[in-house]
Amino acid sequence: MFNQDALSPIRAEMVRRACSTEVQVLRDLPQSDGMGGITSDWRLVKAVKARIVFSDGKESLEGGVLQARSNWQIYMPTGTSLMPKDRVKVVSGTMRQRVFNIKSVDYGRSDALLLIADADVVSDTGVDAL
Repeated sequence: MFNQDALSPIRAEMVRRACSTEVQVLRDLPQSDGMGGITSDWRLVKAVKARIVFSDGKESLEGGVLQARSNWQIYMPTGTSLMPKDRVKVVSGTMRQRVFNIKSVDYGRSDALLLIADADVVSDTGVDAL
């Protein structure tokens, strides 16, 4: 097992080589509406480089309509603040404007080179996803 000092340059090189897509990590944060209530808004947590890879997909019949679902894995630098239910918006590359919903995050490995998150697509255009 490597110590953290030895892993830092390896992680940096892994991000440089593998993560070429710019993304924004967004979190739904509650705030006061100024009238005694609470509203929520998707706020930028951090902008990072990531790699987005198709994982699997399936189709099912729901209410007489064919529904297609796809699952994705998003690789990010370790230490990125990412939680289930966050959103990731792609801001560069061929998937620009696509928004993903984070389903799970793999924080379990201390020697991981990249943070791995499982996600599904919320929107292909960014409209009505945030």
